[in-house]
This record gives sequence, C-alpha cells and structure tokens, in this order.
Amino acid sequence: MRSVWWIPVFGLVALSGARQNITAYHRAYGPKNLIRVSQPTVTWEVWPSDGAKVTGVELSINGVDVKARYDERKRAVFFTPSQPLEPGTYVVKARVIVERELVVKRDWQFRIAQNSVADLPGPSAAQNRLIAAINDIRDTLGVPRVTMDDRLNAAAQSHSAYLKLNRTFGHYEQQGMPGFTGHGPGDRMEAFGYFGSSFEDVATGAPSIERGLQMLFDAPYHRIPFMFPGEMIAGTGWDGSALTVKFGFTDGKQVVVSPAPGQRDVPTSWNGNERPNPLRVHGASGTVGYPIMIGAFGPQQSLSVESATLTKGGVIVPTYLNSPENDDELNDVAFLMPKEPLQPLTTYTVTFAVKSGAGQRIRRQWSFMTGAR
Repeated sequence: MRSVWWIPVFGLVALSGARQNITAYHRAYGPKNLIRVSQPTVTWEVWPSDGAKVTGVELSINGVDVKARYDERKRAVFFTPSQPLEPGTYVVKARVIVERELVVKRDWQFRIAQNSVADLPGPSAAQNRLIAAINDIRDTLGVPRVTMDDRLNAAAQSHSAYLKLNRTFGHYEQQGMPGFTGHGPGDRMEAFGYFGSSFEDVATGAPSIERGLQMLFDAPYHRIPFMFPGEMIAGTGWDGSALTVKFGFTDGKQVVVSPAPGQRDVPTSWNGNERPNPLRVHGASGTVGYPIMIGAFGPQQSLSVESATLTKGGVIVPTYLNSPENDDELNDVAFLMPKEPLQPLTTYTVTFAVKSGAGQRIRRQWSFMTGAR
C-alpha cells in the first residue's frame, strides 16, 4: 500500500510598509505533537521569493530566547537543544525577517513524552541491508543514493512491529492497540523527531527482506518514491514478515525511467497486488506484464502523455496505460502494464512521448531485457 504525505504550502504576505514584491512561503514546522525524543530539532521551513534573503531569525521556547539558524540550502530554521528536555509542554514562538522588511511569524507547541529518549538506536543489520538494497536499485535507475536517517528508521521499525504484533496491515494504527506509536505515517515520524513531506511504503507477508523490497518495487505506485531524483533520506523497518520503508522529501528535477535503459533480468510479470490497484482504471485484475514507468520529476511538476508504446522485434505489444489523464493517483508519472506476461530472455523497446506541465515535450526511447522468469 502506498501513502503520500504532503505539508500544505501557505503564502505569507508582506507587512505594511514592506516592498510589494517581497513574499515568503512556509511549509513544514514542528514538532507539534507528542514527541518520544527529548532533544528534538525544532524546524520551520520558510521559502523567500526568488532573489530574497532571510536577514534575521528570532526563536523562543517557553519564553526563553534561543539561538536558531537559517539554512539557505534547506530553506528552513533549525534549533536543537543542547540538553534533553524534561517531559512536559513547550511553546515555540518563531519570527523570520526577509530583506529586513517582511516579518513572518509562526507559534506552536509540542509535548515531550514521559518515556522519551535522548538518543535513538543505531541501525540494525536488517536496516543496513535494506538501505544498501535500496541504493542498489537507485544506482541502476541513475539517481542519487539515499542517506539513512535514525528518525525514519525508528518510525518505520515501530510500525513494522505494530503490524506483526497485531497481525494487521496498512498505514494506520489504532490507539490502545499493543505497540501503538501514532495513527498515521506523519504522526509516527513526528513522534521520533521528523516532520515534513514524506512517503511510506508497506508490505506484509513477505518471506524475506529482499522479497519484501521486491514486492514494493514491482508495484507501480509503490515504485514511485524509489525513482525520485535528488538527495533523499530514508528509513526502514523489518519485523519478520512486515516491511516499512519511509522516504523523506526531495525536490530533485530529472526524468527517470524504470526498468532502466539496458537493464537485464527484468521480471516478466507482476501479480497485480497493490492498493489502490492500478488495474482498476481498466476494469482488469490479475497478473500482467511487468510495469514500465516514466517520471518527469521536479518542483510542482506534472505531465501528460502524447504517446506510449512497447514493442518486441518491431511488433507492438498490447498494454494498459496509466497516466494523470486517467488515474487520479498520478501527477508526474505514467506507466505501461503489458496485458500479458512478457516473454523470458527477450529484449523489449519502449517509447514515451510526454509533455510537462511547463509545456516541455519529452521523448524517451530505450530497451531492456527480461530474465528467465
């Protein structure tokens, strides 16, 4: 199952007397709920308009001024307490000054749990294996490797443990059940100190780490975050048969295809097991050929498909096409699903002609070879 969590963007207007062309936008901020770590990094994303600079930051916690910094590359304010915070409620007041004229404000509060910890555990052997496998996939796709993040590891591991303990599946937890950390993916990540846009993949009933990861990657909706370009953090959780993978936000810009050009040993089929099921668009179900995907990724990017074909030896292979035009789960991605399993040890050629939301026409043609099964 796939879940995509976005933090809405809100426009901030200039105060009286400020130049009319200076604006800023704020996105993620926090923590703002119950936190299980006692030294959370207080963060607020503030994006000035093009060319504008942040010239000042003011931050207080429970009325005490603290020294926060603004990271221009990450476009966010950061503050990490030097000592663990005691359990209780903390009120944050933040002010950011842009070009010495525009003042943007945000006030919020968070709570430190009674059982909070100062340090999250380091990665397990299984988590190291999973991140290595994810990076092998991303190497093949030609996108940057992910960086392991202890906060996402902790959130993913807690959810996998919950799923196994309660013999359930999906992205949501029920308060009062054993192992409960937070209702939704965003709640669980924030509990361990991460807040912001993110993506979660979950697979249950997997016989092994490798098979669980393959199950996620084979399913087209779940494959999307694996394909995202740009620098990205990730965390994983494995508890015998339940696998959770969490990806942080990236705004990398790149056209990415899967299978990759020249890739060999591509699976011949996919079992059609995904929620939501992409075959619903076509009134179909069951096993199909291996999905072939293109993504035109970038900030606020979208695409429309002008043509898409799959051929074997110059002969067109019948396919289903999912694109933003017919699939409300898609925005900047399209994919073909062959109506029948592909032939083993066979070379196929795929051609996509798409148009980006900015009007750019993109054409990609490449070949790949299937494996023995």
